[in-house]
Amino acid sequence: MSSEKVVIFDTTLRDGEQSPGASLSISEKLEIAQQLAKMRVDIIEAGFPVSSPAQFEATRLCAENVDGPVICGLARASSKDIEAAGEATEPMGADMKMGVEQKDWKGAAVSANNLSELYLTLGEVGKAVEYGRRCVEYADKSGDGFMRVAMRTTLAGAFHQAGEVEEARGLFAEAERMQQEEQPGDRYLYSVWGHQYCDLLLAAGKAGEVKERGQYALDVVMKGSRNLLDIALNKLSIGRAVLAEAAEKIKAQSAKGKSVEKSLHEAKRWLDEAVAGLRKAGQQDDLVRGRGIGGLWGITERRLAIWRRCVR
Repeated sequence: MSSEKVVIFDTTLRDGEQSPGASLSISEKLEIAQQLAKMRVDIIEAGFPVSSPAQFEATRLCAENVDGPVICGLARASSKDIEAAGEATEPMGADMKMGVEQKDWKGAAVSANNLSELYLTLGEVGKAVEYGRRCVEYADKSGDGFMRVAMRTTLAGAFHQAGEVEEARGLFAEAERMQQEEQPGDRYLYSVWGHQYCDLLLAAGKAGEVKERGQYALDVVMKGSRNLLDIALNKLSIGRAVLAEAAEKIKAQSAKGKSVEKSLHEAKRWLDEAVAGLRKAGQQDDLVRGRGIGGLWGITERRLAIWRRCVR
């Protein structure tokens, strides 16, 4: 199983219209999308559904009529935008059904995975779990090692958000064992999969393990692909773990001043680099992973101020 894959994300139908004088009709967008599918593009950003009825319809028709690539719509981090993108890409369910009927298990698994992630974004956790189960089932039928690992992490992430922590932990551990069988040199999950697992471990209070895993995954990507998103997510995991440890020290009043100050400075460095990296990677969907940092940082600073007064 190859650990590296180049994914082609084409923005011609949305960002291409930002060029001066460039404008595409709905039929022209559909025609271009079909040609992009023939070129084996992986993902097509078909439009900005919430911006106008024409953009919504163009995105919907592409999702309904273009086979192969994942069809997505641009959305800002607002419920109105996300709901419009979800409605416009509803035909993904038809793609999954067609894949099952044709016994194209890899294609069906990808469609189910996309639906699980979409419903998780929309806050419909039950449906995210439902489609997560399906993507695991279809991946197993495909026999593809990469897909079997990836789809288990999708379902694990959905279970985690549903509060089913033990189920999530079991699936992440199973995915990690499967990866080790396919890639004996890699002892931990890495990339987005590893970051998702670290989310669960942090919630369980395992900051030390998260630091170790984050540093391992960071070393892997720096020696290999140097993917900007992976680098940023690893730094985010490490920074959150260091900050969590500092917060616990402050809460317990169990550390000397210099020790806590050093931990806070280290955490801030990792988190600043993570947010800058997410922006540089241009992954707006993953930028929201860093949005909770400010709140956690504020709580920690307030605890630090109280701690300082107590140890004087």
